[in-house]
Amino acid sequence: MPPTGLYDRARFRVSGERCLLAEYGSGVDLATNDKVRRMAASILQHQRPGIEGVVPSYSTLAVLYDPIQIDFSILTEWLW
Repeated sequence: MPPTGLYDRARFRVSGERCLLAEYGSGVDLATNDKVRRMAASILQHQRPGIEGVVPSYSTLAVLYDPIQIDFSILTEWLW
């Protein structure tokens, strides 16, 4: 089985005023993409206040949010 680029813990970046970008791995592999898809599904299932949408990609998850309703640090706790 090839090694994965999945990180032990997500890395977070601010992407504009209303978007957090969570990076779950360093490449395109099944383990990393599975983590991204599971996190996106969890956010959508739980419908947390202040979350306006999610945009999954191969190794990152963009979370669109309202900073008035939810703090960046709380988002990172949910998404690690």
